[in-house]
Amino acid sequence: MLKHMMAVKGRLPNKLIKAHMRRMSDINMDTHFEVSNTGPIPLFKCQEVDVITQNISVRFMNISEHPSINIHTMISKAKGGSEDGGVVDSLVDLLDKMLVLDANKRISVSNALKHPFFTGKK
Repeated sequence: MLKHMMAVKGRLPNKLIKAHMRRMSDINMDTHFEVSNTGPIPLFKCQEVDVITQNISVRFMNISEHPSINIHTMISKAKGGSEDGGVVDSLVDLLDKMLVLDANKRISVSNALKHPFFTGKK
């Protein structure tokens, strides 16, 4: 899930990554990032289950600072017959507000339910 979120929103801030690494090491758990020997930016540790062997594979990935997936384009292609571009725009706006990392800036549930995507108002 974190891999997909970073593809849509871009790389997490270094401050957040470092705080995650400190907290996880404090409680003796694996982190989602590894310090790279090649640069100051930590690599994302992606763990996936191989569909054939069912073994867990671990890959270390550079995550771009900028999003690699345009969510508006992706949703427009998969909109399932709806020709109303306003619905797609409204959904993208809602998703952007829901995927904000800072909980203080993220849209609340009550405000999300009042969003034009649900109410149909523009």
